[in-house]
Amino acid sequence: MRAETGAVRRALPGLLALALALRVGFGLTQEGLTAASDERNWDGVARAFLVSGVLHPGTYWPPLYPLMLAGTYRVVGPHPGTVRLWQALLGTITCMLLYGIGRRIGGARVGLVAAGLGAAYPLFVFFTGVLMAETLLVFLTAAALLLALRFEAACSTARAAALGAVLGLGALCKPVVLAWVPLLLWGWWRRCGLCAGQRVARVAAVVGTMGLVIAPWTVRNALVTGFFVPISSNLGMNLMVGNEPGANGRYRNGVDYIAMFDRLTGSGHPVERDRRAVRVVLGWVAEAPARFTGLVFRKLAWFWSPLAPDEPAHRNRVALFSSGPLLVLGLLGTIRLRGRPEARAVGSLLLGLSLVHALFFAHTRFRLPIDAALMGPAAWVLVRGWDGWRRRAGM
Repeated sequence: MRAETGAVRRALPGLLALALALRVGFGLTQEGLTAASDERNWDGVARAFLVSGVLHPGTYWPPLYPLMLAGTYRVVGPHPGTVRLWQALLGTITCMLLYGIGRRIGGARVGLVAAGLGAAYPLFVFFTGVLMAETLLVFLTAAALLLALRFEAACSTARAAALGAVLGLGALCKPVVLAWVPLLLWGWWRRCGLCAGQRVARVAAVVGTMGLVIAPWTVRNALVTGFFVPISSNLGMNLMVGNEPGANGRYRNGVDYIAMFDRLTGSGHPVERDRRAVRVVLGWVAEAPARFTGLVFRKLAWFWSPLAPDEPAHRNRVALFSSGPLLVLGLLGTIRLRGRPEARAVGSLLLGLSLVHALFFAHTRFRLPIDAALMGPAAWVLVRGWDGWRRRAGM
């Protein structure tokens, strides 16, 4: 057994080298920015930080990813190719985190298979070559999941604080991470063996550290706007996109959402207009709850579909034969592992992100943190299946 574990660990560097090569190779095929509006927007915010510093007046976008871009631009110049190389490295480190998660689920072989799934997963490779926040978010989610499992194993204050710090960074990357936090902590609270006072102290360490990580940006937002904006001010726009009169559960290409938002909110400070949009959309929901419920199911269908809307057929074929098996195996593994801390942590992430995108709008790429979380359970199913086949075959 020790020899087998050693062989697996010796194979890991080669697997990570493959992950890096795939990502760097794909990144080198990309030039400049694509036509995707999100990519241009992230780049634009980063350049605003680069020119005006962190006190430029914008609060619409979450800050962590454009700050990472701006820091890279300041060191090596505003070259998207350099960012793609940095993201290739970040994606490779994510595979190491997946190894750690898989190892906790079922040992070194499960860890190696989980890392291999992450290394070769086409969507992960693709998004390392795109200037969007997904690669950073997947990395932070995988890091938080591994830290959550370590916290479950030994509920120290230091481990609670480390988990809170990474969750705070994840929220600064995309605030949807906040939907995961209460479900994750509730699952831990119900099953941990500590007394009530110790549990309160550990939860306070997680939440308090997370708040300390987010607080500087909240203060910055108050300085530049005069309003309390914890992270970003795009809640109203995202609610509107997912629930406007013509909504179909996803972002509709060709629709001028900015003009729609302007008609909906009128004039005033951007933060005030965002809050006005929230009130209007909540009014729509209250007036037509049946329509809202129908949209929730459509959003969940888009969110969990391996096929991405408005993508070329060849990309959807790749997604179908990669995301499809991962979702089946990962969900099967999570169900079979039920009752274990690993399944509870993964399940809380699945539920939290599903709920938040059921309220707003959905896209396949929004599910990438879940795909990463499912790789450990999927690897566990694959290894157990292989071992069972070998036993039946008398090998």
